[in-house]
Amino acid sequence: MTLAAVLYDLDGTLANTDLIHFQVWQESLKPFGLDILDRLRL
Repeated sequence: MTLAAVLYDLDGTLANTDLIHFQVWQESLKPFGLDILDRLRL
């Protein structure tokens, strides 16, 4: 099978992945002692 196209959904039109994206960033930064929520609090 040959790949004819690649579809990117960067704005959430096809799938709402904002929460998953946020959670992955949280888990990725945790080993470095960084917390996204600290940066988002005003």
